Amino acid sequence: MRGYSLYRCRMSSDYASPLKDHPPCLSVREDRLLAHIDQWLSKLFTPENIEATATSIVTADSEDRREDPEVARARIAVIESERKLAKHLDGLEAAFRPK
Repeated sequence: MRGYSLYRCRMSSDYASPLKDHPPCLSVREDRLLAHIDQWLSKLFTPENIEATATSIVTADSEDRREDPEVARARIAVIESERKLAKHLDGLEAAFRPK
């Protein structure tokens, strides 16, 4: 594929739920996508669609800033675990201090 820009989609083992029938790696030439992307974008930004498109963009942007509830719970669990570990460590150190 020399001389062509490629878009690459790689299936990561980090995904929460693997997608069925997704190849491990997929590369698509940019020149094969651009006409389709341009056509799609031109429809999104026609005068009759511009307001709905703008609303969708603003909504998606605000949703991206919200933390996933599972991540928030995990973050709280980590903080609580670190607090407990610090408390236990303080107790152990207090028990072994020379008198």
